[in-house]
Amino acid sequence: MEETEYMPSMESIKIAKLTEKAKINIMKNKGKMHKGKMQHRLKQNPLEQKFALEWEKINSGIQRHGILDYLLAEDNNRPLNEVSDRDREVAATVIQWLGSPVGKNFLYRIIGETKNGKI
Repeated sequence: MEETEYMPSMESIKIAKLTEKAKINIMKNKGKMHKGKMQHRLKQNPLEQKFALEWEKINSGIQRHGILDYLLAEDNNRPLNEVSDRDREVAATVIQWLGSPVGKNFLYRIIGETKNGKI
């Protein structure tokens, strides 16, 4: 159903129920980018690029909250967009690093230990 001046959308109603701080944070953070520091590496390393793009996608979709919002929320069931630009950059950098050769070796070592019953 389309929003009109007489009938607000469901999204508008949900936002109206939140605290004033939450409303400000939602508007401030809408459309924020989840990009890491080493973007120049993406051209040379397809796995890093894949990790980075997937992270961006799952945090910048049509939903109001991405995974990072839930991970860093004071109340994991009701994130209020407490995530800062620095939080976004750090998380995206770490996720991108997992696709780098060093990050990939880290993952393989952990996965290998799990498969061998060490954990």
